[in-house]
Amino acid sequence: MTYLPQDFRGTLLRQQRERSERNKQAEVDALVNSGGSIRDRYALLWKQQMDRRRQLAQLGSATGVYKTLVKYLVGVPE
Repeated sequence: MTYLPQDFRGTLLRQQRERSERNKQAEVDALVNSGGSIRDRYALLWKQQMDRRRQLAQLGSATGVYKTLVKYLVGVPE
């Protein structure tokens, strides 16, 4: 279970995540429909996963005002 605030912040995060996943799936579908190979699809999925991990790492190493903003918006527990 993931912790999400039960107010507007949770709604915004959920909408952003759903939009992001739809865009990623559309990118994969476009590749498959254009005749991409299984190797191409795997490479694209791998790239998308590494992008997700990089974004999480950036959130984890945030400092200053950005860190405070993320804590407020996401509700990171101390």
